[in-house]
Amino acid sequence: MDNMGRKKSESPHAAIRSQKQNKTPRRALIIGSGRLSSHLRHYLSSRKISWDLWTRQDELSPFEKAQSFKPDIALLAVSDGAIEHIASSLPKSLIKIHFSGRFSSNEILGIHPLMSFTHRLFEASFYDRIPLVISPDLIGLNWIKALPNPLIEIQAEQKALYHGLCHLAGNFPKMLWSEVAQAFEKQLGIPRSFLKPYLEEILNQVMESREDIHVGAFGRKDFETIQSHLESLNDFPQLKNTYNQFYESYKDRSPDEPA
Repeated sequence: MDNMGRKKSESPHAAIRSQKQNKTPRRALIIGSGRLSSHLRHYLSSRKISWDLWTRQDELSPFEKAQSFKPDIALLAVSDGAIEHIASSLPKSLIKIHFSGRFSSNEILGIHPLMSFTHRLFEASFYDRIPLVISPDLIGLNWIKALPNPLIEIQAEQKALYHGLCHLAGNFPKMLWSEVAQAFEKQLGIPRSFLKPYLEEILNQVMESREDIHVGAFGRKDFETIQSHLESLNDFPQLKNTYNQFYESYKDRSPDEPA
């Protein structure tokens, strides 16, 4: 009861702890038609979980689709700006889960799969290896704990930093490696596949927390080689600018900072 004697409505976070909603969902309503939605449909089908789909082209409203299909859970595979609007149009008693790495809400629970999703679907077993970063309220649910995926919870105030770091770790190297691969093929006539063992070893070094990952011209302070690199990149202004920025960042680090 509040100060006016009115009965407070039960929050979705409290509701998910009920016995009924702690059971493994067997019917899911997927909202959205993008790449993540495609992966969710593929994943649920491989797990023999019934699903239905709502998109903006649907003749029914999200509420009507939920009333018709009677799902256990709604999976909101939509942009951050659409999450709250879509969630508010669904039945209040329905568990709603979004998949944003940045968005946070007291009313909608979050599961962020730490993975890059393209139009290419994965093998069913691969989905079990994707780490899931989840709302604290989800960590105690039996069906969440039963998932084979690596799980870790994150607080709402940490999500902006978390998502920024994900963006740095994934999208920035992808842009850089794509430009390098194009230059390999177009300017040097070297297949991009030649880069794969090298890039895989670089990633292995990072994952092993190696302390020698700053080897190369920067670590050796080989200024002649660095200048040669910069001159060779004159025809690639974006790559040259990136090289310069990385070098300036490296010079600004203290000796104790990781390279």
